[in-house]
Amino acid sequence: PRPGGTKSNDGMNCLNASSPFPEPVITTTTTTPTTTTTTIPQVRCSRGQGDWTLADASAGSLQVGKEISPGVTLVDFRSGGNEECTNAAIFTPENGGDGEDESDLKQCVCNLIVAQKDGPSDKTKSTVNVCSPTTARVEVVLQFDLPQRITGFEMWNTRKASNTTQFRWENDNQIQAGVVTAPTKPRGTSSGFVDISKIEPLATNVKKVSIDFGGPAGLKSIRFCKQDGSVVGDPHVHTLDGKSYVLLQQGTYLMWRLSGLE
Repeated sequence: PRPGGTKSNDGMNCLNASSPFPEPVITTTTTTPTTTTTTIPQVRCSRGQGDWTLADASAGSLQVGKEISPGVTLVDFRSGGNEECTNAAIFTPENGGDGEDESDLKQCVCNLIVAQKDGPSDKTKSTVNVCSPTTARVEVVLQFDLPQRITGFEMWNTRKASNTTQFRWENDNQIQAGVVTAPTKPRGTSSGFVDISKIEPLATNVKKVSIDFGGPAGLKSIRFCKQDGSVVGDPHVHTLDGKSYVLLQQGTYLMWRLSGLE
């Protein structure tokens, strides 16, 4: 026995020791039922936003299963039974055709993803003519290497503005998580930035987007929340300031530098 009558076994058995702490005070709380209104918040971008554009994409026909730009792959093209719509393509002011719809698209002075109008033997043609779906919508499906938080997109219109384009996206393995219809605007003009951030959380953790063309039009850009930096694949480097690179040369590289500390 130790002084004070407390038994111990070298500090391993303190069941009989007196507690130095006061007894807990037990209180009872009565809650009153309240009505809570839940509002869906907008997508918040802690690192700001950035636009994915086709500025660095190669002009001409696109191939299913191939990257359009680092981290973004064309995974499907569905003609919807429209025989004149053969595949997706990158439309530029330089490689666009001479038709009226093509003239409208050229007013963007930018690169666009379009549904291409060419014969079966013309899939590798350098000249891109935009098709005008009549049977059903033409679907172009893009997939991202990393899940994204999408805040909006921008289309470019042609003379047939009554044929609207839908923008769909998937997240958490859902077939269709959200649908937004691009507004009709005058021919040869932008749809403007179509804000989808108010329907969060549908636009978070997005792996695929689908552009359903209901007429001759082009996708100009998709706006994302900027992601944290990462290195994935073979490898795809995503920097902290939102840029993406593919690293194909062996060597030693500086991934990041932290300044301001001793």
